[in-house]
Amino acid sequence: MEKTPIKRITVDDIYRSILTKRRVTNAEGWTRMEPIDRPTRLSGSPVVDAVARLLEKNIGMRPDDITPALGISKPDLSAALRVATGMNTAGFLRAYRLTRAREWLARTDLSIKDISGRSGFLRPATFHNTFVKYVGMTPGKYRRLNRPADFRELYEWEK
Repeated sequence: MEKTPIKRITVDDIYRSILTKRRVTNAEGWTRMEPIDRPTRLSGSPVVDAVARLLEKNIGMRPDDITPALGISKPDLSAALRVATGMNTAGFLRAYRLTRAREWLARTDLSIKDISGRSGFLRPATFHNTFVKYVGMTPGKYRRLNRPADFRELYEWEK
């Protein structure tokens, strides 16, 4: 029998940007700040979509908060996420939080301490260690390498 691999859902598939406006340039060279359409993107997995909606409202949610909100057990949540994303609950939450942190770092001037909290990490030290382990560099270095010098002119973000 022929195998049909399941397409894994990634955090990028369901992630909703923190940016609210972006500078655009038209053909004549005029620039303006244009609102960014930020719809909640659906993955096709009811569990992944429900978790993403919860994280949009409160990125600091833990499995103990998520499972009662969804009305499922921790093992069922972990199994559903593993099938859909290839990650267990902790891995999925970490990936979502790191995606959010990378965007804050590359698009804003918020302090790293503020970004750690806005990304769902309880302690800046935990954020730093997790970022280094999974991204391969410190948050400060990531910012230096990925944030354009004119970022304030290019983006507006959630306050």
